[in-house]
Amino acid sequence: MEGSTGHGSRFIDGTAVERVVHVVNQALAYREAQRLLLHGGCAHAGCDHSVAAANASKKRGLGDVTSLNVTRLQAGIMSGGQPVLNVIPSQAEACFDIRISPHTPPSDIADEITRWCAHENDTLKNSTQSAKVTWEWVTAGRAAMCHATTPIDKSNPWWGLFAGTIRSLGLDVRADVFPAATDSRFLRAKNIRALGFSPMRHSPILLHEHDEYLDESVFVEGCNVYVHLLSKLAANADF
Repeated sequence: MEGSTGHGSRFIDGTAVERVVHVVNQALAYREAQRLLLHGGCAHAGCDHSVAAANASKKRGLGDVTSLNVTRLQAGIMSGGQPVLNVIPSQAEACFDIRISPHTPPSDIADEITRWCAHENDTLKNSTQSAKVTWEWVTAGRAAMCHATTPIDKSNPWWGLFAGTIRSLGLDVRADVFPAATDSRFLRAKNIRALGFSPMRHSPILLHEHDEYLDESVFVEGCNVYVHLLSKLAANADF
């Protein structure tokens, strides 16, 4: 986004940094609302997956809400490879990592971001500042505007075979919305059904934690599960 520039000693209205901070604050308010949907008022330290699993009575996991994090803030003037600290930059940028829940239409998120920008633009209607606050998808592009999910009901024979095979081993299987993006999204975007699967029972949920690990016995058991599962799926490849 763009804004007024000038010397750092002045009170200049409508600066780019000021405007981007206002939008970021609105984004963080949305983030907090989603966090409360998942966790309620409980404080926690650790993996959101684990906390969501502990709060299973709410029947809501991390993939059931939309996560948002500010991952980049950029502004400033450089000269000779050094930051110029007494000049107000005319441009500023914020980047968000947003993982949209399948329960929320992507168009709703796009409309929400548009409202944040419009609100900031409306505050300067009577100002001499004409530059608009704008936004765009960075990585997902048009793919972010549609959901591609795999049904887990009778319409999908693979799911019945998949779940049945797991249960035949005396194990339980629970379907959840995986909150982070996987390569499966590229298959689903082409109407190819895909299921993500992790045979990791009796293990702490430490996804993306600094001490993520898997016990050797759990790993070996998981290999056995895959052997049975892949054999069954391959034997019914004519679905």
